[in-house]
Amino acid sequence: MLAQTESSESGTVHNQQSLILKQFIDQFWNGKRWTTISKSQGSGTTLRPSASSGKKTNRESSSEDVPYFRVVDQALAVLALLEHIKLLDSTEKDATRKSEHEHIVHIIQTTCKGILNDFGYNKLSTARTYLGINRNHNFWHEGWTILALSCAREYVWPMDTREGHLQLLWNGIEKLYTTSSPSIGEKVSEDVDYTIYHWPISEKDINSNVRYCGDNKLAYAIRRSMRYETATSDAKDAAFWRFIDMLRSNGDRDGHDYHNLASVADVYTQVRLHPNTELAALLLWPT
Repeated sequence: MLAQTESSESGTVHNQQSLILKQFIDQFWNGKRWTTISKSQGSGTTLRPSASSGKKTNRESSSEDVPYFRVVDQALAVLALLEHIKLLDSTEKDATRKSEHEHIVHIIQTTCKGILNDFGYNKLSTARTYLGINRNHNFWHEGWTILALSCAREYVWPMDTREGHLQLLWNGIEKLYTTSSPSIGEKVSEDVDYTIYHWPISEKDINSNVRYCGDNKLAYAIRRSMRYETATSDAKDAAFWRFIDMLRSNGDRDGHDYHNLASVADVYTQVRLHPNTELAALLLWPT
């Protein structure tokens, strides 16, 4: 994004970005999927201790050391590659740039095909957020996945960039993480709560669940990226802004004035950097 702001006559930042991208692909792309750990650090295997617990990861296989993959890594890699394509499109292409462009598009298409087929997002009932490890679903992983598919839809579904499957997939995921899903034709109230919970409601009820600032602004960005209107679009946006207003008021509860910065979540009232940087970014991007 910074490179795109440079003068088209200056190739310095473009060349630096291309070098960074080359190292990114070399270290994390295995030719089929993106690994969660770099190649020089052994990629991601089940023998790597969990960062949170320090214990070895639970395995699906009896093998001593098997690789695992996260769908969120595939999604974020796609979004990164799409930004580089924007940079390439903003400059004059020579033979090298054209080859680079074609190579990146191929990786995007391969990655998205893996999300749909290998991770099972061709059908919500078969969708998995991890391969090689049993992990519960959460909106942070699935939200980035939908956003990546939405942003890459002209490469995934070139004949129809408004592919109906993507809309159905998003509608299904929304229902998993919200308590309100009106039937077709049902009158929608502006006061209905359409906020996103972190864990599927079927797995953790609202008393055991969390509504993160990050999940909800990610859902807001997805709806904007999808660019299609539904009967509940305005109500969902209104519910989002009510939620953000509530999070912005949390900072005053402990006697401190945080200038209306958003707190982490409904049950985590601490004001931190990441919910506010994510909020600022996802209100503006993707465009």
